[in-house]
Amino acid sequence: MANRGPIHTPEVTMEPLNRFTTMMQDYFVARVRQSERIGEALKFGFKSKREVLAYQQHVRDRIRTIIGPRPPRVPFNVRQTGEFRA
Repeated sequence: MANRGPIHTPEVTMEPLNRFTTMMQDYFVARVRQSERIGEALKFGFKSKREVLAYQQHVRDRIRTIIGPRPPRVPFNVRQTGEFRA
């Protein structure tokens, strides 16, 4: 067979996998940075130990509000059902 030269294929344009702009990512990055600035200003603005302890309690209360109350404690009854041998 004779060499006919390089094989030419039609140019195929592929659509990028991420077809969307970075608008949402930029929005969330800006929100996180804003939250960080607010948090840093708050944390570095404490003047006394009392303010720090009050802030810690405030954060704990918010976490409890978000997560909800702790489940009731139940007895931890251990039952050995077998042995593990390595």
